[in-house]
Amino acid sequence: MPHFRYYTNGAPFPGTCVFSGENRNLWEVGSMTVQGQVLPVLLSTRVLQELAANAGFVTSEAYATQNAILTQKIRTLEAQNAAVPNLLKELQNDFANLVSNFVTQLASVSVPSEPVQPESTEASTGESEAKLGPSIKSGSGKIKTSKPSADSTVD
Repeated sequence: MPHFRYYTNGAPFPGTCVFSGENRNLWEVGSMTVQGQVLPVLLSTRVLQELAANAGFVTSEAYATQNAILTQKIRTLEAQNAAVPNLLKELQNDFANLVSNFVTQLASVSVPSEPVQPESTEASTGESEAKLGPSIKSGSGKIKTSKPSADSTVD
């Protein structure tokens, strides 16, 4: 459970800073019991800044400088986030154009009406008969045995 909670607007009742009465940018730093009811202790960001500066944790000039730098960084990131939908639309259009160009180029390739066959004697036209190889049943094939035959030589 966090020790501190931050509320931009709409903090729980009483919803105001206990010192300044502000109702925006509040930090819940604890709770207190009033008439048997537990209420949050809320401090505004301005009061916390004054407290930190007066306690010597940070000088007001250093805080203002850091705050300005971080505020500018946040604005830059928000601007980049705002540009994302337009960048995605551009990417989608570029992809659609790429696919469209590919399909157009593919459609413009000429296709012959007859299949193309290489002009050589090795091409199968389907008109020549297949040559039959030796088979065991016809007697012209050789059965493999584990014994060396008379034709084999030993190295």
